[in-house]
Amino acid sequence: MTVALPAHAVATGNVTLFPKVNTIVANAEAFDALSEDLQLALRQAAGATRDWAVANNRDDPDLAEEYCAGGGHIALASDAEIEALRDATEVVYAALERDPATVEMIDRIRQLAVDAGPAVGVEACAPDDSNGPRPTAEFSGDFPDGVYRVEISVERLTSAAIDRPTALQHAGVWTMTFSGGELMVRDVNASTGKVSEGEGVYCLEDGRVVLGLLGSPPHCGDFWSGAWTLEGDQLRFTDVESGHGFDLLIETLFGGQPWTKVE
Repeated sequence: MTVALPAHAVATGNVTLFPKVNTIVANAEAFDALSEDLQLALRQAAGATRDWAVANNRDDPDLAEEYCAGGGHIALASDAEIEALRDATEVVYAALERDPATVEMIDRIRQLAVDAGPAVGVEACAPDDSNGPRPTAEFSGDFPDGVYRVEISVERLTSAAIDRPTALQHAGVWTMTFSGGELMVRDVNASTGKVSEGEGVYCLEDGRVVLGLLGSPPHCGDFWSGAWTLEGDQLRFTDVESGHGFDLLIETLFGGQPWTKVE
């Protein structure tokens, strides 16, 4: 999702560094233990999911246009830079191609690229900073501003039916700073120690706090929203709703446990 990309980063429009695929893998013994009807249902569900994903997948130019409209920055690598990248990866291909099965798969992938033909190009773009700093949302209300923190474990996320890879990616110490309509979200990942930060805005609508990130146009509503209660230094968000999908993850991250006020 382009709204999840940091607006201050630079994305490459004509270099894809790695693919992202989802694969269903079944243990042969466990699969054979299923009835024929269950095996058929699983195969049909997998096929239907694949077909839905192909039909509903947005193309790169469409996603790039959305990212650029939200203040993103896309650069295009030159022919010389692309050739240098290919040269740098030759040693990796040489190692992979020592295995006959792997070299066969590489050849098939290369042929798929030839059969598919050239992809529709993505245009470069840069954020327009000519008008000065980005505006923030107008804010008025009685939301309890401050710095709030919570530690979210892998176990808490997986117990909420979130898959383990996603849980590992999001578990850690989260900090949210609310200050007069301006928002800062900071995450220190539990497994890698990597720090992620994002700026945003928030406002109040019908008794709910509504959050937006500056990776998209600076308005409330594209991140998540929820009601809230404050008891002592414990801020709890309830009835959390995502503004861009991934409802279960958003609900668990931000509404799964109280946030402690630290400043």
